[in-house]
Amino acid sequence: MKATIILGCEGYQENGFHFCDKVENVVLDLEELRNTENYYNLIKYLDRVVKIFEGPCNKAHIISNAMYKFFEFGYITEKQHYYLAYFYDMHKRCGLIMTAMPKK
Repeated sequence: MKATIILGCEGYQENGFHFCDKVENVVLDLEELRNTENYYNLIKYLDRVVKIFEGPCNKAHIISNAMYKFFEFGYITEKQHYYLAYFYDMHKRCGLIMTAMPKK
């Protein structure tokens, strides 16, 4: 599948003070993973649980679980998982978004 999984936030401001202007990070490149052992299970999980192929997911608990699945399936390192968890904690007030973006 020619797509990337992106984790981002919608940005956050309060009373005209900007805390975050919207951030996006590519988490996984699905095209690079297609010949791996857990690829089918990953796609099935993203489709059935995260429902990412129907549109962006903005449910924090589902995003958190998906980040752990990426680690559990071996698609991200422990350090990358730490970075994702840190991003999650920093931006959960902004409104987290996980989405699948088609590649050109």
